[in-house]
Amino acid sequence: VHANQDAIYQKYMNLTFGLNVFIEHPTVRDIASHHENDWSWLKHGDNRSWVPHRHYFLEALSMSPEVRERFRRKTASGEDVWLISAMVDWLQLYAGLHLELLVAAELNTSGPARGTELTALLAVDVETARRNVFAVGNNFILHRSYHKRQAATGLDQLIPDPLDALAGEVMKQELLDLRPFARLL
Repeated sequence: VHANQDAIYQKYMNLTFGLNVFIEHPTVRDIASHHENDWSWLKHGDNRSWVPHRHYFLEALSMSPEVRERFRRKTASGEDVWLISAMVDWLQLYAGLHLELLVAAELNTSGPARGTELTALLAVDVETARRNVFAVGNNFILHRSYHKRQAATGLDQLIPDPLDALAGEVMKQELLDLRPFARLL
């Protein structure tokens, strides 16, 4: 468990290049019963005052000349170009962080889940399904399904599984600053 937590922390620090992008925040507000397409705790009215705009991390990267040089170069004609290899390297490290978060969910929750169920967790509500990631205070809860009772009852039983403090906080930070940057890449 400690090796997993160390790996999560190290991957997060590598992804942020040691920049001070950690977002301090008050208690996170969420409404578990809210069912609106594209809604999550990030859009809750009480959280909007401290949730940064979507390009917060990109702006932080652009402000650091050392980090900016990792991603962009000037051509002979003076044009600024993005380095595809640097973007691919960053995205691979980002995928590694997700792997460590999946391992944390397996190690620190109530029981094993299918890997496909964990990788398909939704952070926002979509038209056809409810999200599986909820904020309760400053903790994160994953809602997973117990399928063995489905044959008898016709329904899936939802199992709430809290993440440990470090994995939950890194997941929050990932949703706040890293994911919007990854979507740009």
